[in-house]
Amino acid sequence: MTIPTRLLLFVTLLATIFCMLVSFSERSLTYAIGNPTEIIMRVFQ
Repeated sequence: MTIPTRLLLFVTLLATIFCMLVSFSERSLTYAIGNPTEIIMRVFQ
């Protein structure tokens, strides 16, 4: 039984986004209180 390529790409994309969000929140938690504008600009970069 083979895994559909579309499903594999979708899972990989979700995993990548999740890892990026986790690392982003860990890095930006210290900035979120003092400078929320920088966080917003970094999100839309």
